[in-house]
Amino acid sequence: MIDAQRERAVQVLKRAYAEGRLELEDFTARTERALQARSSLELGLQLRGLALDDARRRARRAAHVAATLAVWAMVSFFLAIGCIVALVQTHASPWTLLFPAAWVAVTLAARRELRRDR
Repeated sequence: MIDAQRERAVQVLKRAYAEGRLELEDFTARTERALQARSSLELGLQLRGLALDDARRRARRAAHVAATLAVWAMVSFFLAIGCIVALVQTHASPWTLLFPAAWVAVTLAARRELRRDR
C-alpha cells in the first residue's frame, strides 16, 4: 500500500515541477524523501502545499467534464425530439437530416473540448 502511495506522491511532485511550482532542488529533495518514506505522514510532509492544488485541479476538471456532458445531453435530447417531430411533420423530408448533423457537430465539439482539457 505504501508503495502505491509513494508512486502517487512522486507523480504529484513531477506534475508540480513540470508546472513550475517546484524548483529542481526542491523537487529532487522531496522526491528522494518521498521514495524513502515509511508512512503516509512522511509522504504528506513531502506534498505539503501541493496535494491541495492537485485535488483542486482534479475537482475543477471533474466539474468541467460534468458540465460539458450535461450540456451535451440536454442538446442531444432536444435535437432528438426535434428530429422526431420534423420527421413526423414533414413525412421524412431530407432537410430533417440537419438534426442528426447538428447532433454530430455538438458531439464532436464536446469531445474536442474534453480532450483539450486533459
